[in-house]
Amino acid sequence: MRRLEYKNALITEATCGQGVAEAARFIEEGATVVLADVLDDPGKQTAARSMKEDGTGSIINISSVAGLSGAPIYHAYGATKWAVRGMTESAAMELAPHGVRVNSVHPSIIDTEMLKPFGSNIETIERRIPLGRVAEATEVAEVVLFLASDEASDCTGHKFVVDGAKVA
Repeated sequence: MRRLEYKNALITEATCGQGVAEAARFIEEGATVVLADVLDDPGKQTAARSMKEDGTGSIINISSVAGLSGAPIYHAYGATKWAVRGMTESAAMELAPHGVRVNSVHPSIIDTEMLKPFGSNIETIERRIPLGRVAEATEVAEVVLFLASDEASDCTGHKFVVDGAKVA
């Protein structure tokens, strides 16, 4: 049986980068996938309510390593990622009694369209990552897939980092 057989997934921002990779992996593993806009709050609330009623589910919020440590110059971006982290932890405590797990994934620099403006400066960026390279969107998708699966049945309220040891 595939890892997400008979499971439903709501994936926001699935039109580019990480969202595309996550949606593709979920479909490969048997999930029924609904794509939504990040601003579709009623849809997310409906999904959470349905999970509570079913007594099972997994919510995975995508944040950033900017939600784990300070980021000079990028104050607003960092603040939003810290907020995702805080909401994840609060929701995990609120929903755990209903069998719903909530975790966050904190990637560093990922090879997506967002990197194109850096052009040839990518080598400079890679030198600041201990593994010496940026991650692929598919690598983040594998972490998200694990968290959505029953293999992560005891994981809730945690931060999963995909960063090549950048914030270690």
